[in-house]
Amino acid sequence: MLNGEFEIRFDGQTYIAKNLIVDEGLNAMINAINTIGIVADHYIGVISTVGWSAISASDTMASHSGWTEQTTGLAGVNRLAWGGTITNTIIENTTFKDITTTASVDFQGLFLSSGSIRGGTGGHLWSAFELVGAPVTVGSGLSLQIKYRVTGS
Repeated sequence: MLNGEFEIRFDGQTYIAKNLIVDEGLNAMINAINTIGIVADHYIGVISTVGWSAISASDTMASHSGWTEQTTGLAGVNRLAWGGTITNTIIENTTFKDITTTASVDFQGLFLSSGSIRGGTGGHLWSAFELVGAPVTVGSGLSLQIKYRVTGS
């Protein structure tokens, strides 16, 4: 949820007025994000159980001391392209994305980053989360099917 806040000064007084950002405003912001390529250029990464303690709001791709990225046991060398599309106040990939394992993998969660290189620390971290019931084991040769949605309200 995004919220706005007006600060008004008049005749020696300061007034703070919190307000809701309406759907039209959210759509404009989401479209602006899309225009500069943020949505198109994001990738899904897997959070390992190794080194796991927590995800923090202060985490960045360059510094996330409570978790590490799973870099082995996954097919391919890059993170999976998200491919989010915009509909009203929602950004999401409309079909599931598959991450296939080449060995049994225990994972703690997922993240979304602008960096495509698995194990890389470049780009910015958009979001990260721990799976409910984690850690989860995915056996060799199986696919983890993923959708990611951002909703403004």
